[in-house]
Amino acid sequence: MKRKYLLLLTVCCSCLLAAFICSGCNNRDSSQKHTAVKNHTFAKETVKPYSDFKYTDYFNRSNLSLTDRSMDSIDIDTFKSTFNEFHTALDSDGNEERILSLYDQLCEQLNMLLTDATLAQYAYYLDTESQEKAERYHSKESAYTDSFEKTSSLFQRALSSQYSDVFRSYIGEDKASRIENSLIYSDEAIALKQQKNELIQRYEALITQGAKEQELKQLYIDLVNTNNAFARSFGYANYPDFVYAVEYGRDYTMTDLKKIENEVKDNFIPVFHEYVSSVTEDDSIYVVYDENHDRGEEKIHRLCKCIQKVCPALEESLIHLQKNTLYDVEASSLKYPALSFSAPLPAYNDAYIYSSPYNNFISDDTSWTYIDHVFEEPFYYIGYATSALASFELFLESRVDFHSGVAKYMTLTTVPAGTKYQEALTIAGLNNIFEPGTIAKISEDLSKEFDLKK
Repeated sequence: MKRKYLLLLTVCCSCLLAAFICSGCNNRDSSQKHTAVKNHTFAKETVKPYSDFKYTDYFNRSNLSLTDRSMDSIDIDTFKSTFNEFHTALDSDGNEERILSLYDQLCEQLNMLLTDATLAQYAYYLDTESQEKAERYHSKESAYTDSFEKTSSLFQRALSSQYSDVFRSYIGEDKASRIENSLIYSDEAIALKQQKNELIQRYEALITQGAKEQELKQLYIDLVNTNNAFARSFGYANYPDFVYAVEYGRDYTMTDLKKIENEVKDNFIPVFHEYVSSVTEDDSIYVVYDENHDRGEEKIHRLCKCIQKVCPALEESLIHLQKNTLYDVEASSLKYPALSFSAPLPAYNDAYIYSSPYNNFISDDTSWTYIDHVFEEPFYYIGYATSALASFELFLESRVDFHSGVAKYMTLTTVPAGTKYQEALTIAGLNNIFEPGTIAKISEDLSKEFDLKK
């Protein structure tokens, strides 16, 4: 329980400071400020946006509004036909060009299946009372997951076939290595994965219906047992070991986290409490959740004014998002509750933003049941804490040299998919939080920046 609240405090503090990362990004009119939160602005000077950064790859985005995008861009039979043709071509000589062409087709079709599933998720999360939308989402998600796993096995076969050299050369060594190291599902693993998906679907239904805590507790126990059995089917002792090494591909372990726990508790948490006391009248940050009833367009407007002061490359993406209404950040009783995320739409080379704002922040003993990651992606949200600690270093650097801080952030946006946490820190030129003293130094510098210690 202590670890849970330690993490939540870290995440909450990062949310509080996020509004001040960029100088001059506090655009709320002082007459609109929350009654229990003091006007605490830290802009030092007006600086020009960081304009030296440009993405090297050209993004050919689709200018099509979210509501006009089809959730049925590909029939599953089309994918199966391409899959079977690739499978057959591996058994015959002289099919080099055909195999490479079929590879490209399969990748494109997988992107279409993922996009269809992601759009179906969006539609369902906006209207959780619709059984039809729920069934469509789960069906398309299952179709994509099943197709992806089968394709991974097929590509593994290609890498061990007579076409191994030409195939490896075509897709690149990094991608070939990821394919070779991807999981091979046994019949037992497939059955357990399906059982897990059914339990998650049950959770999604219960959480939107206001289920009783006891029912959610039993569901959680069933998920823990299923996850552990799933991990054992791949030779792991338990699910934590499996998920850290395989699903999240982390380059740190739970043992590494345990080593920095005291440094967080002794150095960061006191700064968090001092900051909350300095900006609130009652030492409570939860009133912000209770009083935040701004319309979605107002939130996007404030975001736009902030991004304009950061980097033109970010502003370009935001303009595309606004132009095609690739977001829904309004509060609604029909929406999947208390959840915010962005989701990729690879067939369109963009993404959407979904947010269902907290109408009330639940802080009693049942609050854990509303954290969907606990049920759907266990051990995932410790990543919020590790990312937050690195973001504080970016924040502090931006206070000294705004352009340097933005440059490092923009570098992080370019790291390849699959880049691990500590590797990304190195690429961006940030300190490693797992090195002794790093968290203490960040905490001390935050305290000085906000003038917290007398």
